[in-house]
Amino acid sequence: MNVPSPFWQLLFAPEATTSPALAVPMKLLTKRGQPLLLLPAPPALAGRGLELYPAQTMRGRLLRTLAGWALQLRLPFGVTLVPVALTPDDPFIRWLVGQAGLAPGVMPQFAVLAGNPNSPGQRFILMLFDSAGIPVTVVKAGVSEAARQLIAQEAKFLESVPATATGIPKLRGAFANSKIRAMAFDFFPGHSPRELDERRLPQLLGNWLRPQSPIVFTDTRVWRELSATCANHPVFTSLADSLRHLACAGALVHGDFAPWNIRVSPSGVWNVVDWERGELHGLPAWDWFHYPIQKRILVHRQPVAALVATAERILSGNEFKTYAQAAGLCGQERSLLLFYLLYQAEVIRPSEGLAATRELLNHLAARWR
Repeated sequence: MNVPSPFWQLLFAPEATTSPALAVPMKLLTKRGQPLLLLPAPPALAGRGLELYPAQTMRGRLLRTLAGWALQLRLPFGVTLVPVALTPDDPFIRWLVGQAGLAPGVMPQFAVLAGNPNSPGQRFILMLFDSAGIPVTVVKAGVSEAARQLIAQEAKFLESVPATATGIPKLRGAFANSKIRAMAFDFFPGHSPRELDERRLPQLLGNWLRPQSPIVFTDTRVWRELSATCANHPVFTSLADSLRHLACAGALVHGDFAPWNIRVSPSGVWNVVDWERGELHGLPAWDWFHYPIQKRILVHRQPVAALVATAERILSGNEFKTYAQAAGLCGQERSLLLFYLLYQAEVIRPSEGLAATRELLNHLAARWR
């Protein structure tokens, strides 16, 4: 039986090197038996590294806090000590040193958050510390072919984003060789949005509208993908004629606009990450639908009756009505929400929440018939 290598052995495997590897002691935290966080040995840096984990529930935030206390007090608390082999002259290590603003030859201090291990596109988020132990840079890296393609796609999108766009990180550097692809951003302090923070959501999504650049639904990527995948689906066939000629404002679209992909600074500024599905000129409203629905499916695990109430509450809210009017969507809100759910269920097919998404789609389609 083949035992998979720990992710850090894949991430830091040297491409071509002549220097010996150094064994750096680090602390490993797991979740449901899977590696979650790889933290530096110094307690203060390990505590900062916990910020990489975007805990969404009260229980998750409490466990993160308890883990921080345990690390400061040097208590075991589910921590495993592991040696991580780093090769000083490996090109990726040298690039990390430069991104952290360290002198050449200095070994970088970092924390790593492991992405979904069940995804072929698993990526890793690194927090790099400067010489004073301050987080300065965040790096996203991938070693599988799927992960490297996603990172290349996201980097290409971020390079094309106008400098005036709000809430989007600026690409600070990129790296690629035969074994890994990575990109770097400035570190952005903060936490996932809480309920009070969500008051700023309408303003951000409103700023992403491009009314000066109208778009026709049939010219969008999501229409092409829906047409190819769902042409015979009853929801598609019943609504396609009413939507195919929909002309509305274009929008800057994230594609997975959910709390775990957002950090809110202490001053309330939003920074949205993970733009591999990003579009400069996409269909409006879907990010607005995605945030509350996915939060209630994946975080709160709500039953379908509560999800139906959430969907109807979205459409009846004054803030969404204002947004829909600015986007030119009035009269098609229900159809667009059904198409959003259809896209999630049959094109994206997420590894979690698929059954709930399909159940919500079927209930709403019958309810709004």
